[in-house]
Amino acid sequence: MTFPLLDPQPTPASAPWLEACLRRELRVGMCSTCGRAHFYPRAFCPHCHADDVSLAFSAGRGSVYAWTEVQTRNGPYTVAYVRLDDGVTLLTQLGRAPRDAAWSSGARVRVAWAAAPGGQWLPVFEADEGDDP
Repeated sequence: MTFPLLDPQPTPASAPWLEACLRRELRVGMCSTCGRAHFYPRAFCPHCHADDVSLAFSAGRGSVYAWTEVQTRNGPYTVAYVRLDDGVTLLTQLGRAPRDAAWSSGARVRVAWAAAPGGQWLPVFEADEGDDP
């Protein structure tokens, strides 16, 4: 189960990322000066502080770094830090769990998509068990 998502409030820095999400494309920040990836969208590189940044395509696969299950009166949902194979870490929700198992640190995941009430698609992650979505 995923918790109902909230509609994001776009900023000048996040608008291009949200537009990519509408197309169900996961993007990460990429610095042309130092060549390092970063996440969340911003107007400068957090590593070298250059302003020559753009959005790069991400395959959306990675592993769970840490997770917790949140209990609500509407049922539980799982929040996690996911370390993408691209080298960035993002805070997200986990959806479909591994077959016959609970979540664990190191579990392989892939991007899935969930719609916020206003129609904005946002990335969530599910178990990556090697089969294509």
